Amino acid sequence: MCDEVIASDNEIVGEYDLHDTERWASEPHHTRVRTPFERDRARIIHSSALRRLGAKSQVLVAGSDDFARTRLTHTLEVAQIGRQIAAMLGCDPDVVDCACLSHDLGHPPF
Repeated sequence: MCDEVIASDNEIVGEYDLHDTERWASEPHHTRVRTPFERDRARIIHSSALRRLGAKSQVLVAGSDDFARTRLTHTLEVAQIGRQIAAMLGCDPDVVDCACLSHDLGHPPF
């Protein structure tokens, strides 16, 4: 699936199109300790938007559990499952993790 490369007019880098790996805004030079996707993942994790999900409740079913779930716990669970699926499919787990961690950002409180 992710290992398949679709022929296009764009240059292919690994399993990703060149446009998938380009930054939209230039950044200062970084050491090669982390990939750009790892840096993006860290930005999301340290963002106030992700932390605010801890104050938003997830939909609850009356009487199902004795604890309230938040959007943050839901998001972390989605990210963990997404990373495993990405690894099984040969996708970059950091890209999928970023998508999973940010999927609820900006939603209203309920």
